Parts: sequence; structure tokens; C-alpha cells
Amino acid sequence: MTEKIHIRLLGDRRIEIAGNSVSGPTYEKGWALLAYLITEPRRHSREEIGELFWPNAPGKRANLRQVLSNLRSVLKDHTSSIPVFQSDRNSLRFNPDARILVDALELTEEQSLCRDDPAPENCAACIAQNSRLALMYRGDFLSHLTFLDCPDFENWLQIQREKFHRKAVALLEELLICIDAAGDRAHSLAVARRLEEIDPFNEKVQRHYLHRYVADGQIPNALKQYEAFSDRLYKELGASPELETRTLYEQIRAGNLKSRGDNRHPDKSPSPALPERRQVTVLYGEFHASGYDLEDIAERQLPLVQQSLAIIRRRGGLVVQTHGGNFLAYFGYPIALENAALLAVRAALEISRSISFPESSTLSLHTGQIVTGEDRNCPDAAGQTTDIAVRLCHAATSGDLILSDSTHALVSGYVKTRPHARLELRPTHDVIQTYLLLEESPVSTRLDAAVHLTPMVGRKRELAYLKKYWGKTTKTGANYTILVQGEPGIGKSRLVKYFAESLGAEPHTVLTWHCHEEYCGTALHTVTEHLSRACAFTPDDSTPEKIAKLESYIAKQFPSIGGQSLSLLARLLTLNPDGRFDLPELTPQQEKLLVFDLLLSMLGRLAAQTPLLFVLEDVHWADHSTLELLDKLLTQGVDNPLLVLLTARPEFQIARKVLTLNLPPLSKEDTTHLIGRMRPCHHISPDTMQLIIRTTDGVPLFIEEMTRTLVDEGNPSIGTMTIPATLQDLLAARLDRLGEEKILAQAAATVGRQFSMDLLQAALPDKSINDIHRMLLSLEEYGLISMPAHPAIDYHFRHALIADTAYQSLTRPVRRIFHGHIANTLSAQKNTAAEVTAKHFFEAGELRQAIEWWIVAGTQSAAKCANTEAIRHFNRALDTVAMLPATGARDEMELNILVELGATLVSSYGYGSPQALQAYQRAFALSEKAGLSMTLFRTIWGLYLGCSSQTNHRDALELAERLLELARIDGSAPLMIAAHYAHTNTAYSLGSFADAIGHMEAALGSYHPDQDDSIIALFGEHVLVSCMQFGSWALWTVGRSADSLRAAQEALAIAERLDHPPTLCFAYCFCGMLYRLHGEIDQVRDYAEALSALAAKQDFGLWQVVGNLIEGWAQAARGEALGISRITAVVDVMRQRKLMGGIIMYFLEMLAEAHGMLGDYAAQMTVLNEAIAIMGRIQDVHFEAEIYRLKGVCLLHLSGDKDLSRKWLERAKEVASLQGAIMLERRIDESLSSLNTRWE
Repeated sequence: MTEKIHIRLLGDRRIEIAGNSVSGPTYEKGWALLAYLITEPRRHSREEIGELFWPNAPGKRANLRQVLSNLRSVLKDHTSSIPVFQSDRNSLRFNPDARILVDALELTEEQSLCRDDPAPENCAACIAQNSRLALMYRGDFLSHLTFLDCPDFENWLQIQREKFHRKAVALLEELLICIDAAGDRAHSLAVARRLEEIDPFNEKVQRHYLHRYVADGQIPNALKQYEAFSDRLYKELGASPELETRTLYEQIRAGNLKSRGDNRHPDKSPSPALPERRQVTVLYGEFHASGYDLEDIAERQLPLVQQSLAIIRRRGGLVVQTHGGNFLAYFGYPIALENAALLAVRAALEISRSISFPESSTLSLHTGQIVTGEDRNCPDAAGQTTDIAVRLCHAATSGDLILSDSTHALVSGYVKTRPHARLELRPTHDVIQTYLLLEESPVSTRLDAAVHLTPMVGRKRELAYLKKYWGKTTKTGANYTILVQGEPGIGKSRLVKYFAESLGAEPHTVLTWHCHEEYCGTALHTVTEHLSRACAFTPDDSTPEKIAKLESYIAKQFPSIGGQSLSLLARLLTLNPDGRFDLPELTPQQEKLLVFDLLLSMLGRLAAQTPLLFVLEDVHWADHSTLELLDKLLTQGVDNPLLVLLTARPEFQIARKVLTLNLPPLSKEDTTHLIGRMRPCHHISPDTMQLIIRTTDGVPLFIEEMTRTLVDEGNPSIGTMTIPATLQDLLAARLDRLGEEKILAQAAATVGRQFSMDLLQAALPDKSINDIHRMLLSLEEYGLISMPAHPAIDYHFRHALIADTAYQSLTRPVRRIFHGHIANTLSAQKNTAAEVTAKHFFEAGELRQAIEWWIVAGTQSAAKCANTEAIRHFNRALDTVAMLPATGARDEMELNILVELGATLVSSYGYGSPQALQAYQRAFALSEKAGLSMTLFRTIWGLYLGCSSQTNHRDALELAERLLELARIDGSAPLMIAAHYAHTNTAYSLGSFADAIGHMEAALGSYHPDQDDSIIALFGEHVLVSCMQFGSWALWTVGRSADSLRAAQEALAIAERLDHPPTLCFAYCFCGMLYRLHGEIDQVRDYAEALSALAAKQDFGLWQVVGNLIEGWAQAARGEALGISRITAVVDVMRQRKLMGGIIMYFLEMLAEAHGMLGDYAAQMTVLNEAIAIMGRIQDVHFEAEIYRLKGVCLLHLSGDKDLSRKWLERAKEVASLQGAIMLERRIDESLSSLNTRWE
């Protein structure tokens, strides 16, 4: 019999069997093993468990057996019909069928949410269920247990503790909303107090309290609640309340907050965000305390950890609470931070400085990608990035601050470092360079941190505008304010820096203050940072030393300001030991106004010495007090020459009327110029240059970082490029500010940079069209997209990198869902680009549908003679086919693609191209196995084209005969025409001219114009036209001159009627060659020019070559030596690249004839000898008699040996007679006659 077991792992540990409490495991590692197996529900090898729990101990298996035996005894596992554990000699796992209830597992169950159906009975059920689950969390997971001897398990444990803690917090937050909406005030207060108990600084609780006070009309109590919480937060963590809490407080104080009334669910937060990919910087730390007494160790470590966590939170990090003296924090999660790595490094330095004995700690930082889990409260579901940070720490020595190379690359220049060790990561064996973090450098901006600044490009107009008002300032002594505004990375600070530097030696003072996102809630931080730098404070300075430096600074720079100034500035800088600078007679508001007056007075004194350029950078991040100070400056001004330059992003709005200078993106020309001035970027390929221009949209920061990344990656293609790590935080932060609109941006990015409303609706079927439109308006307000002027026009992302960032943040499962919805919608639409549909099906994991659509895309492109695109689509289809399981259906699919690809390769690269031959050879192997007659015919057809154009015409004849056999079996007219064409072509090359004519006539007998489309679709060209052209040559050869011209013109008429470029090229070529045989040079030239023009327009490389060759012959026939050069160039290319070796005889004969026409008989003899050698090898004897005739004539010119010449001429006549080549016989007779008369 099996009794139900209840196990508590949260808070006080307990095991109950059949309702009775039993003693727990004897060993603490028994609890650890039990918890591990329960929460990691998979099969574990015994070696793995032994290494996890006893990493440095001998006898791991024995230890495991002992602990497991004890566990089984406690759980009465030996007598249970359904054991708790399933094990064998090598592995162990928790039995999922065991009758066990575990509080930790129940807590992680899906929460019951009533937001979709807020009926009262559903709300009640939701509250009851979630209340029960909330009670499960009684404390930390495996509370009060530490395992110092197994650090890997400790790391796992600390993550689990944080996961369960955050799960409980999220559950209570949701429960609080539901109960509050239901109006159960007593219950909601109890939940709020419990939430505050386990998460003392939870601001949702505080906002709940504030709303309750307002609802009860207790405004003073609401204000006191906020002020008390704010003070506690600052004292314990050194932080300020969140923006949402501060805004609520300001609304209450101003009397603008209305009662929430009784609306149900008014404050429900949006559904949890989807799992995502994102870049984070992980900070891991360990504090080392010696001794054996656990209480002593805890007493030393706890204050250090608490102090560190306060620093981390103040810097924007997310802390994962750890055991003992260890902690783990993430910067850039759950909200991206623009300078996450720098914030993490500064936090590490501050932690190190705050410790009395830095050598008692080790800190490590690593930046990498994480995938958030389904539970957003637990970062890094894969664990790899976190694991590297932990390994860095374990590989370091006490007192070290260690950076990985990825973090170092992001903060280089901002901090001082020294190369440390190289660390090999197992099991990948990747090696990373580590660095020792020494101290922060004096720079505060990216421009100051850069080793080499790229010269400024494309801002002449803007620079002239600033110089114009600087001139007015210096000449008139007036005050001017210019707001330099533009999106992130557009070059605002770069322009201001360049302008300041351009002032050169003329008298002036430049004063620059910086606003920072992390200090937007800290009053006058902009001022205190400037004063700290001006006074040269260092982290090691004591308070008296800082006061002395401040006094020295005031005495030197502002000797005439009042005595109260030191007190005001010292208090502003929190330098007030023992109340030395107290000003009891002043209220805080009075003190603030005096500080403002003092600061404006200091600005005025600086401007009195020399014209002052006052720069306030990133004013969109200015805190409220700094904005007040700025407003006072703009209202009052100073009595001396002052130019105020403010830099801000587009969302910043200023109350006062000021001059505005908006920075536009760089033009394509300026972008190209900027890339060219970067170092070392001189070797960037044109394709990479265009990729950078296309993806960076004229934003200088994007241009520079993308260029560096692409150069480092070796000019990758767009399919392999990655967003630079230096931009990922910036871009991700822009997306994270969106809130619920982020999912829309991600869905839109899945469609592409351009996207339509219908595809957005397809990707997000749960969103109404009104919701989508509302969110699109928000995206436009954020400056991420451009709205179309007309609904029928697509929306588009303003920046390609924003779209890429949104897309790359999605995990693979979510991407597939979006792509699947989009693909299904596209497939049902007309006039959709097939390759786009194919891409979405592929990304959705629907491979077979993707293949089908790529075949459609390839076929459509081939029909338009867009061969490059067609080849790309067919190859994508083949690559996808290779991903399918090996089956007969897959082979058939591959075969069909190869046949279509082969025809396109022939059209693009020529009949004997290696690319086409390779495709057809693979297709032949598959078609023999498949036994498909039509596909087999087309495969042998492709092999025939390669054979006849590249190898031996006797072999080609065998393939032609097989084609005719298959065509007769199939009975299809297009196949019969193609088979007869193959015989016509081959018979002509073999000198069987009568057979060639017979097969041409048979092909004509099978033809009907209705077959035109199917012929072209099957073979990529109209094979009857090709057949008739070869037949026209044969007709001329046998003396039927008029018939030959008639056949050629009829074939040309069909090609022109169809207007099919590959067929037209074939017809132009063969007509030109035929008129060459007729000796009509002007006609030859006309057809050659028509061929060259069409081939150039369609980018047909083969036909461009042939057109050039025929034009060269026409020039040579007119006595122009340039013609020889053109023909020779073509023949040389064919020799070197071994192109179309099967038809080179045509070209060699033309070259030999051209040399003879121009009297270069030595060159002619060389070509003729080559032709004779090739003719015997490939069995192309259609012009054998003519080659012999030309050699006989050439010999006579070279040597005058009439007997030898006559020998070759008689040999030529014998061949011509056997072949029935009447026209060639006539030429030979003329040469013999000339020999007998002219040379006697």
C-alpha cells in the first residue's frame, strides 16, 4: 500500500506520511538530494550527482548510496507499491507517478487568473486558489542550510531560492490586485502586509497603501507613508523610489489623484512578458570569512552582503539573493539598461571600496546572452552566462576584481584594467581572456573613453549654425540657448565636442555637465558630479580631505563669493561631519533656492572672465532639481556672454522658448565617407559597404559600431551578421521602455522592416485591430516606426537595427508561432512574393511547406528569366530538403528541385557548365531509383546538354537515343520535340547532316503552337526553335541554301512571338552564324549586336560572350584587326575555364577563318592544329572538311608547297563527299581551282 507523502521545502522543512510528521533525513545532504531530484525532474547519472554533492571527496558512489538509503528509509520507499525514486546501477530520478505533494512544486503551478472572465464567481475561485498557493511560501527554499563543500550545488541552490522567492512575490502581487478589485479591504491589507514582510522594499505594496489612504480621504497619512518609505529606502539601500511611485506621490500632493472607485481590475498589470533573449552583465561575488563557528562567519558576512546588495540595487542591478557570503546580480534584466556593463563595473568597484578588507572578497563580471525562462523571475534559464561569471570568480584569487573579455570590450576606456589570465571553459574548450579591474578612469562619456575618435562627417550646416550664435554671443555679450536634439547615436555630443574644439585659441571657457539615466532621481547629481571632478576628489579621500579640496577650489576659482557658499556646497556634496555646515535657520526649500542662486552666480563669474560655453548633456535624463535650475538660468540669464548648449533626445520637451537644432541622419554619401575614414576599414567590400548603409540608416554611432563588428567578422553576409554588443544594451533599452507595445514591435519585426496591418493581426490573433492601432501610435510616438500616409501603405521601422533587436530578443518557440501565423496568412493571399511566404514557413519550422513555396518562387523567377534569383530559391529549397528525414518522398522532392535548378543553371551558365552537370548527375542517380518517366526524361535531357556541350558527341548520341525512347513511351509532343532536337544537334556535330534534317522535320511534325508554354516550362527554352536553327545549318551544308534561311527565319519568328529571352538569344546567335556561312557580313553584325544587347539586359553571361565573338568575326571580315582580339579573348576564356568544351570547334573555326581573312597564316596554322586535335577527341566533325580545306590553303601561303596543300584539300573533299556536305565541297573545289591556276 502507498500512503500519501507531504514534503515541505519552503521555510521549516517537514515530511508528513499519512498525516503524521516523521523525522527528516539524518544527513543535511539528504534534504539537498531530495530537493534536487524533486525540482530537477529528469534522469541523473550517479556520477553527476556524486560530483555535484561530493566534488572533492573520495567514494562518491558510496556516499550517495548511504544518503539515498537513509532517504528511502525515511520515506518508507522500500514498502511502497509506487516508489519515490526510480534507480538503476547508473542513474537515478524522482518518480513522477509517486504519491507526493511538495509545497515548492505547488507554488510553481500555473496561477489561476480571472482577468479574462471577471465574473464574481470566477474571481472568488481565483482568489481562493491563489491564496492557498501563497500560503505555501513559508520561507526560503531549504532555509538555514549551507553547503560550503559543494559550490556548484550552492550556486544552484541560491538561484532556486531566488526563483521561489520571486514566484511568491509575483503571486502575492497578483493576489493583491484581485482582492483589492473585489473590495475585500481586510483581506487585501493582510496580503499587502505579508508581501511587505517577504519583500520589504516592494513598491507595489507602497502604492497600494497610498491608494488606500487616498480612498479613505487620509491624504496626510498617504504623504507620511511615502516620506517614511523614501527615507527608509535611502538609509538602507541608498536609493530613491521608483518613477511610478514618485509620480503617484506628486499627484497626491498636488491633489490630482482621483479615487479609483469600484471599477473591477483597474490596475491589473499586463500579462507576463514572453521569454526572451537579451544581453546582460552578470556580477558574482564571494566574501571569505575564516573560522569554524558558523555564527561568527555569518556575523562577518551578512553586513558585507547587505551593503553590496544595496549598492547593486542603487546602480540598477537585479539581485538574486544568495546564501552566506555569496551573491549574484544581473544588470540589464528585467529591464535593459543603456550602460548595463558600466553600471555593473561601477557597482563592483564601489563594493570593493566599501569593504574594510578588500582581500576578503572576490568579484567577477561577465557579459553575455541569456534566455529568460517561462518564469520571468528567474534569469538565465540556460545558465551558461551565469556559469561563466561564477567560474571566473572561482578561478581568481582573493581580492581580485575580474572582467571577462566581453565585459572589458564594453567598458574599455571608462576603467583601468590589466590583462590577467586566459580561462578555458569546459566542455566547449573555448578560451576567454580575463582582465583585472583596477579603478575607474576620469572619463565620463563614450567620446572621452574612445581611443580613436572617427573624424566628424556631414555636419557642416549644423556647425555653421553653432558658430553663428557663438559669434553673436562674443560680440554682443548676449545669452543664447540652443537645444541640439536628435535620436540616440545621431552625434549630438560629437557635434558639440567638435564645435568646442573648433573655438581654438580665442578666449573662451567651456563648462560641461552630464546627466545620467541612473541618477535621474537624484537631486542635482549633475552638479555634484561636476563639482567632484572639479575638486579632483578621489574614492580614497576622507571627508576632511574633500572639504579641504573644496575650499581650495572655491578660493582659486571664485574668491569673491560669500562665506555661506562653502556651507551650501559642502552640504550639497554631503560633506557635513558633525553638523559643521548645518544651516538651521533655513528651510529645505530656502536652502535649495540659495544653492540655485550660488550656482548661477558661479556661472556668471566664469562668463565675466571669458565668454562661456555651458554644455548640459543628455538633459532628457536630468533630475527635477536640475531642470528647475536650468529653468531659472534661462529665465534670469547672466550679465555676461553665455551660450548654453543642451543635448537631448526627441522626447524631451523644454518649457522655455529656445533655439532648436535637429540633427538628421547622414546621407548615403556621408555614410560612405564616414566608413572610409575609420581605421582600419580600407578593405571593406562593396557588398559589406552597402549592408552597413542599409542597416544603419545614417546614424553615426550605428555606422561606426556596425563597421567595426563586420570588419572583425570578416565581411559576413546579412544572414550571419550580429548586432554589435556595444549597441545591444542601447537598442534593447529603447524597446524595454515600450511596456505592452513591445510585443507588437517584436511581432512587427518578425514580419520584417516593413509590415502591414493584416500581418500584424495575423501574428497577434488575440489583439483587436483597435488595440493594434493604439499600440502602433505609441510606437510612432516613441520614434520607432513611421506611420503611412495611407492605410494601404506598409508601416516600417525607422531603423533596421531596432527591428533586428526586437526580432532577436524573441526565443525560438515564440518566433515560430509568429512566423507560422504570418505564413498561413501570406499563403492565402494573392500576389504575395512566394519567397517571403517560404521564408516565414521555414522560420516557423514548417519545412515541407517552405520547400513548396521556394519551388514556386524559383519557378516564377525562372519564367521571368531572373536566373540569379531562381537559382537562389532552388538552392534554398535543396538546403531545406536536406533537413528532412531520409525517405523516398524526400528523394522525389529533391529530384524535382534538381531538375528545375539544372534547367536554370543551363540558362544562366551555359549548356556544359559544371554547375548544371553536377545538378543533373545527382538528379539522374535519384531518378533511376524513383522511376518517374517525366522526371527521368528531364534529367537525361540535362545530362545530354552537358555531354553535347562539354564532352563527346558519340556519348551524347547514346543519351539522345534514350531520350527518344522515353519520349515514345510517354507519347508527349514536347518530349518528342526535345528528343528530336537532341538528335538534330548531335547528328549535325557528327556530320550526319541528312539525319539532322530528318529529325528536324520530325520535330516540326509533332509541334503545335499550343505547346509553347509547356515546352518552355519543361526545358527553359523553346527546343523546337533550337532544333530548327541546327537544322538550318544542316540545310545550308547539304546545299539547300534558301531552305536554310527559311527555317532560320521561321524559328526566329517563333522566338520573337514568344518574346522569351533565352530562346531569342539562341535564335539571334544561330541566325548570325548562318548568315556568316552565307557570307552576308552586315546581317552577321546586326544579329550579333541584337544578341549582345539582349544578353546584357538579361545578364546572360554565356550569350554576352557569344555575341562578342560573332561581332569580332564581323569586324575581322571587314579587315579590322580588333576583331581578332575579340575572338581570341573569348576563346582564351573558354580554354582557361574549360567552358563548353563540346562546342569550342565552332569558335576555333571562326578564329582560324578570321586569321586567314587578315593574312596571319602562322597564327591560323596554330589554331587549325588545335582544332584538329580537339575534333578527334570530342568527335565534332561538322566542319572537318572545312578545317582541312583551311589548312591546305594556309600551308600554301606559309610554305608554297602545292603538293602538301593539294593533299589536305583532297582529304577535305573526301570527307565532304562522304558527309554530303555540298556547300563545303564547293568551297574545296574553289580552293583546288585556285591552286591549279593562281599558284601554277
